[in-house]
Amino acid sequence: MSDWSDVCPLCQKDDQVQKVTSIVAAGQASGSVSAGYYEGRSSSQTDLSKMLSFPSLSEPESKGMGCLFLVALVFAAFMVFVVANTDSREWASITPTNIIPAVLLTLVPVLCIVGMIVRARGNSARRERFKKSLASHERMRAPWQRLYYCYRNGVVFLPDEQPRSSADARNMMAYLGAHA
Repeated sequence: MSDWSDVCPLCQKDDQVQKVTSIVAAGQASGSVSAGYYEGRSSSQTDLSKMLSFPSLSEPESKGMGCLFLVALVFAAFMVFVVANTDSREWASITPTNIIPAVLLTLVPVLCIVGMIVRARGNSARRERFKKSLASHERMRAPWQRLYYCYRNGVVFLPDEQPRSSADARNMMAYLGAHA
C-alpha cells in the first residue's frame, strides 16, 4: 500500500486510482475527416470522461422582447392609421360601436410595453443570479483539479483532505461544493 495521499479512502489501495483531470483528458478524442467533397470534424468522449468532466455553466438566454415590441409597434401604427382615416367627430363621443376598438387600440400597446418592462427586469434578475452561481461554480474548479477517482469503487476523493472522505462519482459536484 502506498503512503502517498492518493490512496482510495474506501479500499486503502492506489493501484486503481487516477487523477480526474487525466481521465477526462484521456477520454476525449477529436479529429477531422476529408473525403472527396466532404470535410468534417468529429469528436468523442467516454462515458466516464463525461461524468467526471467539470461541467460548463452556460449563460441563461435572454428572453427576447422583439415579439412584444413588434406587436406594440403594429398596434400603435394601426391605431394611428385608424384615427388618421376616421372622421374626428366619430371619436369625439364614446358610443357602444367605438368603445371596444378604442380600448383595444389603446390598451394593447400599453400592455405590450408593460410586458417588456417586466421581462427586462426578469432578465436582469436572471443575469444577477447567473453571476452569483458562476462565482460559486468557479470556486469548485480548484478542488476538481485536485480530485482523484478510484476505478475499483467508482468514487471520487480529495487526497489532501482530513478526515478522508469520498463520494460516488455521480455526486461529484455536490462533493466539490462541500469542499470548495
